[in-house]
Amino acid sequence: MAEQIPAGPWHEEPELWDTAVLNDVECPGICKVEISRGNKWDEKKAKGSHGAEREYSGAEPAKVKLSIVTWTSAHHTVMREKVLPIVEPVPGKKKVDAVQLQHAVAIARSVSAFTVDDVDGPSVSDGKATWKISGTEYRKPSTQNATGTAKGGKGGNPKLAGSCVEMTQLYALAAAAAEAAKRRRDEIGAQILAYGGAPGDTISSALAGLDALQEQYTAADREYQGYSGNRDTIAVQMKAVCGAFAPPSSQSSTTSSAEAAA
Repeated sequence: MAEQIPAGPWHEEPELWDTAVLNDVECPGICKVEISRGNKWDEKKAKGSHGAEREYSGAEPAKVKLSIVTWTSAHHTVMREKVLPIVEPVPGKKKVDAVQLQHAVAIARSVSAFTVDDVDGPSVSDGKATWKISGTEYRKPSTQNATGTAKGGKGGNPKLAGSCVEMTQLYALAAAAAEAAKRRRDEIGAQILAYGGAPGDTISSALAGLDALQEQYTAADREYQGYSGNRDTIAVQMKAVCGAFAPPSSQSSTTSSAEAAA
């Protein structure tokens, strides 16, 4: 029996996979990000022979592709007034800065910035506009020469690079997941007060006869505690890896915004 591939985190937090942030601007609509990266090889082959030696000469910068789908006038306005000024190629412009990228795929592939190669669109179909942005990963050149001849599959022990950057990105993703879980929990708390509570009531007093909502609230709070615990663990690891002060983690709490307002 073939091994089953587990469901990815996009089933739990789909908004993290549908939204991208360029610099400090959130892309409108739905944004899909694709990243590919490969190695550079110099092949040495004698004339008339079979096979070849492959000399490793470093990793190529990743290729980054963004596809943004918009369908409302508000989406279109954000694209024209906020996103395009960041990525639009301008003839005669003397200096173009790299664009900071935040997206779940970018975090998974350790890409934090890219330089823009092409911008296409919008192409319109079925009332939806598609904008496409292509670029190349921005990464400062390494001071260490990366070369070597490829060997067999045994004995490989590649070194991990950019650990601090990776930990920072993991923390950002974990913090976003915790915040999303907290919002869901607090929304249920607000529903409880709106359904059976009066001004000044606490959730406890409003829960009479609302067993179903209570179960949902309890499950949502448990989920939030799990995500926030993961975030706090990564924060500690990040501090150890980076050797600097990690972003402060909020204390886990079972008190919802609805309770705080009571």
